[in-house]
Amino acid sequence: INQNKHSMGREEAMVAAGKQRLRPILMTTLTTIVGMIPLSLGYGEGGEILAPMGISIIGGLLTSTLLTLIVIPCMYKLVEERRDKSAARSAARAAEIATLEAKWAEEDAKGNY
Repeated sequence: INQNKHSMGREEAMVAAGKQRLRPILMTTLTTIVGMIPLSLGYGEGGEILAPMGISIIGGLLTSTLLTLIVIPCMYKLVEERRDKSAARSAARAAEIATLEAKWAEEDAKGNY
């Protein structure tokens, strides 16, 4: 997103990054989840002991995938918008200070106190 946001804008860069990373994220998550299904079903000798671990792994993968694909981009957008607003406020303050300093310098030159 950071590499492309200057050339194509933040929104377009986020969509492009999402499209680019969606397939690899889903492929790795789904293959791991499918691999954990037999473990979570508890088949075999001692399977009932390992079943909770398989269920935990599947739940964690689903949660982390949702966080990666939905929550993190939303948080990124919110943080960037806040950063932009802060930069705009700082620029406005700097411009206001510059005009006041110019006005004061003009008054000093005239001798008006």
